[in-house]
Amino acid sequence: MDLEKILEAGAAIGINVFLCVFSHKLYVDKTKCLNNLKEAQHLELNRETAQKVEDSGGTIPYAVISGKVKALTAPLRSEHLSSLRGVMQESIISEYKVRWVSSLNIWGPVNNNINRKIANVPFSLVGKSGLFQKTVSVEIGDPFSAQELVLSEVFNDYSKYDESLGEALKGFFSSEHIVGISQVENMLLENTSLTAIDLCQLLPVTLKLF
Repeated sequence: MDLEKILEAGAAIGINVFLCVFSHKLYVDKTKCLNNLKEAQHLELNRETAQKVEDSGGTIPYAVISGKVKALTAPLRSEHLSSLRGVMQESIISEYKVRWVSSLNIWGPVNNNINRKIANVPFSLVGKSGLFQKTVSVEIGDPFSAQELVLSEVFNDYSKYDESLGEALKGFFSSEHIVGISQVENMLLENTSLTAIDLCQLLPVTLKLF
């Protein structure tokens, strides 16, 4: 067996080992997550919520709580639709290009994020309240750590880019042309119904979900 075949066999074994280790870790993580969900305690946001957490020693390792999103400070305002208010915001400006792929003898698309901004303000989940009843809420501690949190797309605009003569000549020699610019804004809006699953802890002032 020559050196080239030995190296190819070694590379194949290395890839297989990596895939096995990665698959096993993914399986362990998903199994742990599933078991935690089975053990999670569902809590209704009402005047009895704090007492339930206190009866559990002040902490519930996995709690499931649903409510409406409400900012604890001044909410964020949409950059494009001023009537929209939210607690998390993501703005992305992307540049779309076409690039000559000589190996395939075709022009291929290229998407390049040239600017991405994220912002958030503290917020809580608010439960339903009846007449003359005090509103009960739970503060969300670290929303960016959430694995399944999807922000709503509130703005999406694409504009064609008109190259100047100089840019067209530069693109001809570099085998790359700009074809358009897109702006996308995503937000977690106030009054959105949201379910959170995490550690729930009773603090001196409020309930907090980490």
